[in-house]
Amino acid sequence: MPLTYPQTYSNPPIVEAVVEFGFETRVSSEVAARLRERFSSEYSGVAQTQRRVALQPNISGSEITATATTLQEVHLLPSKDGKRVVGLAEHSLSVHVLAPYPGWTAFLSDVRAAFSTFGEIAGPVKLLSVGVRYIDRIVVPATTSLTELFTILPPRPNAMPDLLSAFHVVLQSQDTAKVRSVLALTSAESEDPNESVVLYDLNLLRSEPSESWETDLQHLHARQREIFEQSITEKTRELFK
Repeated sequence: MPLTYPQTYSNPPIVEAVVEFGFETRVSSEVAARLRERFSSEYSGVAQTQRRVALQPNISGSEITATATTLQEVHLLPSKDGKRVVGLAEHSLSVHVLAPYPGWTAFLSDVRAAFSTFGEIAGPVKLLSVGVRYIDRIVVPATTSLTELFTILPPRPNAMPDLLSAFHVVLQSQDTAKVRSVLALTSAESEDPNESVVLYDLNLLRSEPSESWETDLQHLHARQREIFEQSITEKTRELFK
């Protein structure tokens, strides 16, 4: 029997949704400047620069050091209210929306507009990847057994106490359709001792996209929703109504 679930939730737990395009062609600094200028009318908030780095540990005897390598710089252009963001890097374009989530139709409209603007300024570019990422913050009563809310927690020995207080689970998978997924389920700090917070972070990426990036994106979004719904229970869904 196919999985059934509400089309929308009154109180969705989404804190950020992201669509990211990866390009083969490098975006020059001149083109990037033109893009920032073009986007500035709609994304008129204070721009930020984010550096993504990779750490390489170096072990020599009893001494451990780490070398940080900058992978890329991302220029983040937020809207005036800070709820919508466009990210520009040498080989990528990303579109973000923050809570309250406006729904997939409105979000996709932002993505179409940003991709169109990018194409007008940067010219024809070869797509290397299309990705969808959703980050959810799920708040539950502290006394609730999380195994009643999530289907993807690993089993524990029976001798362990019933109340699971902290965890970090990462699941990675890929298929023959060139889709790779990374799912992280993590406990987080809460200022309220009567609540527990769980972060659910799901990233789906398709490499070698088809000629229709929007078709690929729709498939990724549908798959993201299906994975999310299969990760939770009816008791979890009650929290979002």
